[in-house]
Order: sequence, then structure tokens, then C-alpha cells
Amino acid sequence: MFNLVSLMVLAIFNLILFAGMFQVYSRTKNRHFYYTAFFFLACGLVQIEQYILESGVPADWAVLINRLQAMGLISFLHLIPLFTLYFTGEKIRVSRRLGLAILTLALIGITIFTNLVIQDRPENRLGYLEGKHGVLYPFVIILIGLIGIHFLVRIALLGRRNLGKPVNYYGIMAGIVITLIAGVATFWEVTAKRNLIAAIPEPFFIGLGALSFSFAWIILVQYSWLFSSLD
Repeated sequence: MFNLVSLMVLAIFNLILFAGMFQVYSRTKNRHFYYTAFFFLACGLVQIEQYILESGVPADWAVLINRLQAMGLISFLHLIPLFTLYFTGEKIRVSRRLGLAILTLALIGITIFTNLVIQDRPENRLGYLEGKHGVLYPFVIILIGLIGIHFLVRIALLGRRNLGKPVNYYGIMAGIVITLIAGVATFWEVTAKRNLIAAIPEPFFIGLGALSFSFAWIILVQYSWLFSSLD
């Protein structure tokens, strides 16, 4: 019950952040808020899908929801680098943006049309039904993790220099570390098919809440002058 309540609260939190960031983007046309909005949307959707899976669904629905969740995770390959580079003020090369988009769309297509990421068969791994993982699933998750870590750490390393206003980045580092630990724990659980903590299966989706909260706080501090100027 604790995990289900936490997932729903964090999902609602992320969807509220999405709505708020998209509203700011619509009024300022600052693409930083555009990518930030969809980053929060992806976090919220994968948490909702995890909530649905843990609540218990029929076998066919479990496969479908798990595929949608995998697609949401794959979207991080495109969203996190763009969000990070805009956050640090670095320029985004067209070739890099195109490459990320092609990679993301290719993996989403593979997830939809093949069994290489999520198979058509359901499986009870951690106490609830999910789609059985395909041969590419661990490699896709590792790729998402490596790219996510690389670009998220860039915020902590380069943000203070590139942003025009001093900001305490310890919160971001804490969010990244918590999410990383939760991600490693989840990868072990999925691979070993055992829960580390019975009350919190696949803790990565809870860890995303720490990441979302840390970014929301930094954005609020960094752009407080902008938010206060909006009617």
C-alpha cells in the first residue's frame, strides 16, 4: 500500500510540474521549459504505469502497460540530454539532436513491433504481472542509465559556471545519487527476480520522485524572477 500511494502522489506531482512548465513555455517560448515539461511528463507517466502494474491487471493489459512504460523510459534518451544542455546553457548541435531522436524512435519502434524489448508473454517477477523482458531489455536499460548519468552529472559540474545566478547544486546531486541507487537496486531485482525491500518493488520509480523534486526546486530558485513577472 505504501508503494502504491507513493507512486500515485509522485505521479500527480510530476504531472502538475508538467502542466506548470508547459504553461510557462507557452508564455515565454523558452525551450528550456519545453524540454523540462516533457521530462516531468515522462516521469509522471512511467510512475502511473508502475502503479497500474502493481495494482494488478489482466495478463494482456500487463504486457501493454509494460510496453508503454518501456517506451516512456526510452524517451529519456532524447529528453534528458536536451533538458540538461538547455539547463547548463550549452549549445545543442543539430546532429546530436537528430541522432538522439533517431535512436529514441528506433528503440520505441522495436518495442512496439517486436518482442526484443518486451515480449507478448506476461510474467510474475516481483509479485505482479509484467511483460516478460526480451533479449534487448537489459541493454536498453543500461544505455538509458549511462546516458542519463552522463548528462545529469553535467548539470552539477557545469551549471554553476554557465548559469548567471549562483545556485546550490547539492540538491541535484542528492536527487541524482538517490535515483542512481534506486535504479541499480531495481536492475538487480529485475535480473534476480527478487525484491530487496518487499514493500517497495522496483524502487527506481520512487527514486524518480527525488530527481523531479530536486530539479523542480532548482528551477524555482533559478527562475523565481521570471515566475514572479508572469501575470
